[in-house]
Amino acid sequence: MFSITEAKKKFIFVFMGVLLFLAALLCSCSQTQKLLTIDFSSLQYVVSLSKDYENKSILVCIDQNGTISQTISFDGQGINAVNYFEGNLYLHSSRENRHFILTGQGDLETFSLDNIELEGSDTAPSWFTTEGENTLIETMNIGYINGHYESAVIYQNNSQKRTVIIEDFCLENAVDYNGKIYLNASDYLGERGNVICVIDKPSGTYTFVQYSHGNTPASGNLIRIKDKIFTYGNNASYLKDMKEKSITCTLGMLDTRSLKTTEVDYSTDFINLCYSWSDKLYVVTESGYIHIYSDDLTLLETIQIDEMDYFDKIYSNNLIVYKKIAEHDDTFSVLFLNSDLDAHNVGFIQEYGKTDLHPIRKIDISLSNVDEWMGETVDFIYLNS
Repeated sequence: MFSITEAKKKFIFVFMGVLLFLAALLCSCSQTQKLLTIDFSSLQYVVSLSKDYENKSILVCIDQNGTISQTISFDGQGINAVNYFEGNLYLHSSRENRHFILTGQGDLETFSLDNIELEGSDTAPSWFTTEGENTLIETMNIGYINGHYESAVIYQNNSQKRTVIIEDFCLENAVDYNGKIYLNASDYLGERGNVICVIDKPSGTYTFVQYSHGNTPASGNLIRIKDKIFTYGNNASYLKDMKEKSITCTLGMLDTRSLKTTEVDYSTDFINLCYSWSDKLYVVTESGYIHIYSDDLTLLETIQIDEMDYFDKIYSNNLIVYKKIAEHDDTFSVLFLNSDLDAHNVGFIQEYGKTDLHPIRKIDISLSNVDEWMGETVDFIYLNS
């Protein structure tokens, strides 16, 4: 009869244990799951809806006819940034350091941002993510460590990955241009207001540019036209009463060659949004005017908006306007959500003409297969198909 010695038994047990450990390790490291195949070339928009404190997210895919072609559910949480980069969809979370890449083949890969040698960085969520020049600009909200509030900016420069740590600023948006990243940042302590942090991509060094009005970049929006970067903002968020006479609103320009700033006072007619068209800046004010500027901030023309559809919608009690606009050629899009938090009738995308803000197309976002409000964290993108 064949017998196994005690030594051999121990060896087999140890060997099997190692195999089981390796199998478990491989399973835990494999962060890819199979979803539906997606033809990104057929899509016009992707809308992301997700819960803040639960692992529940939905992607709404809208084709070029304005029809919802498919919805995709996955276990993301607080997805605040959707970017289409190098043929894949990148989905970043504002709640945890667990993000996703969705391929056209339907593979959903989970990943985390770099584990920086700072306490808390392994779980740090994202401030925002945006597409730069041949790179994604990713960020980390690390938190308060050793007397400073730590944030990180991650990007590729000539195929080399760089991580820049920025202390005591919250990060909001960025523009990548000519070897530098222009970052909209707000002082964690509120002492310096909003600034533009200019990162030199090759070296990772940075400097701060401050406007004379600390609230000038407060909108978080950055618009590049040639070698100028425009922004705007007001100090209403710092005031208890929106009607106070001390409220200020300014339009700002940063010359990327000299890092000099120029500002225009808009306190008598607040800026609602800005966008670019034909190398000109279009400034839309609450009183229903569009002020058109050249790239050196010379006022070229002021026109009155005849069709007030946009303002009717943003001041409606039934709608919540998502502050991001998606620009594309001679039109732009705005996402509106229903304020009654209807799980099925989520909201709609409205397209507008840039020349005079006339409404072009309304795309309804209706979900029949959900039973709870999913719009706690939202983002959307226009795909240049």
